[in-house]
Amino acid sequence: ELILERNWRAPLESFVIQLPAGLSDKEGENEEEVARRELLEETGYKAEKLIPIIAVPLCPALTPTRATHFFAPGVEFVGKEGKEVPEEIEVLKVPVEKLDDFLLNLPQNTELDLRVPGLLWVLEREKLI
Repeated sequence: ELILERNWRAPLESFVIQLPAGLSDKEGENEEEVARRELLEETGYKAEKLIPIIAVPLCPALTPTRATHFFAPGVEFVGKEGKEVPEEIEVLKVPVEKLDDFLLNLPQNTELDLRVPGLLWVLEREKLI
């Protein structure tokens, strides 16, 4: 199974299917610590192991900001912790064999962040899923 999120994104006035993600906004946190914290805060899943996958520009036409992506195999559900800022997030567990069908038939009022299929492609090529 893969853990995806259905997030409300006000600029689009729509939900968006995304991978768990977050900001590096706490002093002294490295990228791996941010990934662990955000995964737990947003989904309630704890990652023992993180495998760095790829670092990519988020919107190279507008900003030099890059995102580092990790793969977290064998996560454990431990429950959500309180978030400083509430977010409207629905956690979705999608079996790998049903991903294509899910991504091609999204729920109503839902868009797809194209980084999702791109990162899934990388995970498949690296034989992680």
